[in-house]
Amino acid sequence: MKMHKDKIYIEGLRVDTVIGIWGWERQIKQRIIIDIEFSADAQRITQDNIDETVNYRDVAKKIKKFCEEKHFQLVETMAEQVVKILILDFNVEWATVRVTKPGALSDALNVGITVERNKKDYEK
Repeated sequence: MKMHKDKIYIEGLRVDTVIGIWGWERQIKQRIIIDIEFSADAQRITQDNIDETVNYRDVAKKIKKFCEEKHFQLVETMAEQVVKILILDFNVEWATVRVTKPGALSDALNVGITVERNKKDYEK
């Protein structure tokens, strides 16, 4: 199988959700920023038709809805769940997800995690 380096990305997806380990964090919504990259094959698009690729609007809508409705304690858990949705629900070969929690540390601009997964990571 030929591996393509083409990728679709969504940068700076803003999500307001309940996330954190502290009691006060469990009572409020906080802004999380999600950056997503996933495999694409632009070369196989022949008709200039959205049905020949992954619709990034659908991806953003599903990820945002999922993250806003679910409560997380860890950014690690959120990132793993998001990357799993991309690979299993959108059938992409690989995905990279970066979850940033601005203001989590008073002396740092951002804190977060980047996870990278491929289809083989979810095979049983």
